[in-house]
Amino acid sequence: MRDLVDRLGCYPLVIAQIAQSIRMNPAETIQSILDSMAEVDYSRMNPNKRYKETLNTVLDRLLPQLPGLPLKWLHVCSHLNPARISCSYIEIWLRLYHELGIEASKQRARQILRILVNRGWLRFDTSGQTLSIHRLFQEILKRKDKKSSYEEACHLLLKLWDQIDFDDIRDWRKIYSTAEDLYAHSVLLMADPKFKTLPPKDQAKFYAKTGDTKYIQGKYQEALEKHEQALTLRQKSLEPNHPDIAGSLNSIGNYLASQGKYQEAQKEHEQALAIRKKSLEPNHPDIAMSLNNIGVCLDFQDKTKEAMEKYEQALGIRQKSLDPNHPDIATNLDNVGSCLYSQSKTKEALEKHEQALGIRQKSLDPNHPDIALSLNNIGNCLYSQGKIKKALEKNEQALGIRQKSLEPNHPDIAMSLNNIGSCLNFQDKYREAAEHFHKAYKIAITSLGDDHPSTQRYLKNCKKAEKKAFCSIQ
Repeated sequence: MRDLVDRLGCYPLVIAQIAQSIRMNPAETIQSILDSMAEVDYSRMNPNKRYKETLNTVLDRLLPQLPGLPLKWLHVCSHLNPARISCSYIEIWLRLYHELGIEASKQRARQILRILVNRGWLRFDTSGQTLSIHRLFQEILKRKDKKSSYEEACHLLLKLWDQIDFDDIRDWRKIYSTAEDLYAHSVLLMADPKFKTLPPKDQAKFYAKTGDTKYIQGKYQEALEKHEQALTLRQKSLEPNHPDIAGSLNSIGNYLASQGKYQEAQKEHEQALAIRKKSLEPNHPDIAMSLNNIGVCLDFQDKTKEAMEKYEQALGIRQKSLDPNHPDIATNLDNVGSCLYSQSKTKEALEKHEQALGIRQKSLDPNHPDIALSLNNIGNCLYSQGKIKKALEKNEQALGIRQKSLEPNHPDIAMSLNNIGSCLNFQDKYREAAEHFHKAYKIAITSLGDDHPSTQRYLKNCKKAEKKAFCSIQ
């Protein structure tokens, strides 16, 4: 053993793999391994290179000893996020590429897992049912890999992305966590030079899905950039009226609206609507989605009459095509309420927001962000009616949900902090109000940027409250 360490270096990963080789092959000995590596003087290499070269040489001896399917799966893993690979991916891969049924794929997956974990190629986390691979293994395997394993990894991810419907908000927790996992794998695949060799429609789907993930994280600029890349690819490779082009335009419109660019967003949504009217049935939910989104843009441009028309058209379609307690109907009711609120019809607006909340409480998780949105809107109505204590309660409930369900720097958390600040300010609690406005401003700077209208509004509110707090002390 001392000769082995002197020759190769004291690297636990290398020694462990040699031990595995000897254990799996009775004819193998330390001396036979040393003899096979006698041509290279590893001791003259710098430590980092020595580590990689000795491990590379050992892997050259061990990889051919692996059965076919475990070896192929190991090469697929070399292209994924090394820290977290769901065990369920093996079964899906087996069904995609080896035409196994559900039960057969489960059984074969267990066999593959047992071989690779027992031989030290993969680590298994029982708590999360996930696999991980050492980064050096991954680096070396990538160099030895053929293009086919990269393509299999890409197609596996595309299959997994297809299982997520970002528009169905009911199972948002699962969508959120699954999307984050798939995003971590996808960015590695997209950074590989071989990504450009994929068909344009597959490249576009990667950009679109990673863009959707950034959107639900509240990172709107990154989301916008990815969907613009998806749109470019789709416009080059699809028919002009293809629904996927409308999907990209719709997403871009949403992200522009999130940045306060409502006029630009409206143009994107109108293009999406024109395509959807040509390619879909008149009562298709996606047409309602476009009408609703155009209504939002008009509403924020103070074109309340036009906005209300779009909202009512969208609501009419959704009430015909969806269950009465579907969350999309609640979205429309909420938007109608916001439109009424803009016209100072706070009583009618409050009724719509309460109807929306009722539907959402029946159909969504108690900590769903859309329930927080309804509470936020109800709070706004109550504030306008001078019911400050009740408004504060609703906004605090909304903040509690958002802090549980969203990223710490999500713009919606800033919105709740600002609303709470406004209630405190009305109650002459200027110091507390200023603290909330300041927190909202700090989040908005990070997530929306300095020029966003909301960022500027929070800063203005903060300065006013700080001035009042200072004056009250005097």
